[in-house]
Amino acid sequence: MKASRSAARQPRPTGTAFRPPLASPAESCDTKRHANTTLSNPDLQIFPGKGMTCVLDPKRAACRLRSEEDGTRRTPDLDDCRPNCVNIARTDRDIEHVLVQIEQLRPLVDDPLAPAFRHAREQHEFDRLERIVTAHEHTGELHDGH
Repeated sequence: MKASRSAARQPRPTGTAFRPPLASPAESCDTKRHANTTLSNPDLQIFPGKGMTCVLDPKRAACRLRSEEDGTRRTPDLDDCRPNCVNIARTDRDIEHVLVQIEQLRPLVDDPLAPAFRHAREQHEFDRLERIVTAHEHTGELHDGH
């Protein structure tokens, strides 16, 4: 398929962020080696979790990493996600999940009959989750969750 003349005259973005669009998904990985290289690219490894998204850079991960059976890539252990991991990103979808967690904790924190140690534990988690939401709303920047 040939590009139209008007498309050919348009300036193309430059720099590392520009990647020309692919004509089809088959063009993305034409060999097994290319597929393995693509799968091992940390910039392309995104794993949605509960209230967070892992943008995995294996060298900086705070969690244990699991290898897939064929050894082509390592994946994060989302059950072992650590709040201080630099790979954590939060989308609006993630924040919606955090807000649900806050609402589930609210009655536990407000329970006047709760033992002091339980109240302190739940209050600590409640405050941590609220800091996550506040940071997302005000800065949109990543933070350590502490």
